[in-house]
Amino acid sequence: MNFARRGFRTGVFVDNVNLYVACRDEFGRTPDHARILKTALADNILYRAIAYGVRLNGGVERWRAALEKYGYEVRDKRPHYGKADWDVEIVVDVWRMIEHLDMVVIVSGDGDFTSLIYRCHELGKVVRVIGVDGRTSGLLVRACDEFVPITEDMLLANKEEEK
Repeated sequence: MNFARRGFRTGVFVDNVNLYVACRDEFGRTPDHARILKTALADNILYRAIAYGVRLNGGVERWRAALEKYGYEVRDKRPHYGKADWDVEIVVDVWRMIEHLDMVVIVSGDGDFTSLIYRCHELGKVVRVIGVDGRTSGLLVRACDEFVPITEDMLLANKEEEK
């Protein structure tokens, strides 16, 4: 189903660690967040876009500045035991905004978001998932209204982080 240009108020929620690792492992490149946001919106209305990431040694400020320039709100935290564990915060943020949204876009391959998708459907919301084909949970793909696979044009040309 095509949800482009429907005038939907759209919330975009990017699980950046999942996105980055999947793109790196599948393509050897990093995601282009500007192109991903454009794809996520599909010419609909941006209500809010949030990227959730980790704070490691160096590079965070450059990454934050790039994403904020594109229109994202950036949230980061230090990983615990090697994991960022943003799932609960993403679900809570969707929940807080749900009455203002027509469409929820989850940029992740994590099947833990499947129950969230079902609840969004119960409330009459459209859900798109953007993820790396073959690295996105089949449960997530089957639950959403539209799965959009990451393609080469949604990646940076070089192997460096966004500048």
